[in-house]
Amino acid sequence: MELYPVLVRGAIARYIGVAPDFLVEKDPSSDRTKIYAILPSGFCTDISILLRKGDVVISSESIGIKSLCSFVAPPYGCSWCSLEDAARDVEAFVRPIIERRNVLLCYSGGKDSTLALLLLNHLLDRFDFKLRLVYVYVPLLDDPNNPRIAATLASRLGFDLEVIEAKRRDVKSYMRWRGLPRLGNRWCTQFKTRPIKRLAKQLDAVVVVADRATESPKRCRKLFRAIASSTAAHARIRKLYLIAKATLIDVVKIVSEHGLTHPLYLRGVTRVSCALCPFKSIYEYIVAKQSIEDEGLVLSVLKREYRKAYSRFVPEDTFLRCLLWRFSPQRAKAIYKLQSFVSKYFAAETRSIPFDEVRSSLSRLWRGLGATPRVNLVSVRDLCSTLGS
Repeated sequence: MELYPVLVRGAIARYIGVAPDFLVEKDPSSDRTKIYAILPSGFCTDISILLRKGDVVISSESIGIKSLCSFVAPPYGCSWCSLEDAARDVEAFVRPIIERRNVLLCYSGGKDSTLALLLLNHLLDRFDFKLRLVYVYVPLLDDPNNPRIAATLASRLGFDLEVIEAKRRDVKSYMRWRGLPRLGNRWCTQFKTRPIKRLAKQLDAVVVVADRATESPKRCRKLFRAIASSTAAHARIRKLYLIAKATLIDVVKIVSEHGLTHPLYLRGVTRVSCALCPFKSIYEYIVAKQSIEDEGLVLSVLKREYRKAYSRFVPEDTFLRCLLWRFSPQRAKAIYKLQSFVSKYFAAETRSIPFDEVRSSLSRLWRGLGATPRVNLVSVRDLCSTLGS
């Protein structure tokens, strides 16, 4: 989870982050953190009173949320003042790796891949390499509008976007065999990664990975290991973590200044993903309003999964309305119990945040940052060390 600053009159009022199906609110001036349950009613309700050692406890039963709600809280500010500043910062490291080579960028139109594209486009003016943009479309799971939006954004910089479509029959077969992707069982990932691996091998290309260390503790640790284990033999490097040290504010500032903001961010969504991504919270499903190709097929798959694994503890209409298919049966049962408990026992005066307020808080960042302080982080190792990984 990545925390977003909520700006009020240019000052940070609080940080918030969303996960399935929790919202974290952090006080910027202290270590105080509140946890909210995201409810299908359109509200996020404060459940901090139920926390015991970082997990939610109801009637002596613990519901683990640490893995979902863990976050990093980097300093608010820019490590790069501008795109030119970013290009100068990375050129010495990047040039020996990609000069006169083929470079692949898996481009979704999201904020991180757009920052990577802006940087690569800028570096093309400094030295020679061949850049190819690819979008891997997973039919039946992805929104058909996603590749069109990504292609439009790429075209503003003069690039064509190649769309590779996974085999429809294979995706449909997996859906009928394993249900929709869920947390802990994201079989969809292979349909995105395999075409990129094949193409990279065919072209002998460097793949630019648009991951950032501040996105989550897990991502931070992964990047630290990747950077620490990279060798000086640049010809053998197959993955380039181009924007690993970029802060969220770097991304928002540079991407919005170049007019390449994905429309989903203006709706209050934190990440661009497939329409049926299990990592999205129910809040993001409601505000994103994404499309799917075959609603009938998806509904039939969900009903079969419900009868097979979920019918013993939750009504079917609640299973569908609360999108409990995103979780394993055991996890879904715990989430359903928590949501039922909160809806029944938490009084109306309990601190609740309506979805409209969350949406306004998250989208505001993209509508104007104002002046931002400089964060002096000289390397990814520096950043990971600062974040305690």
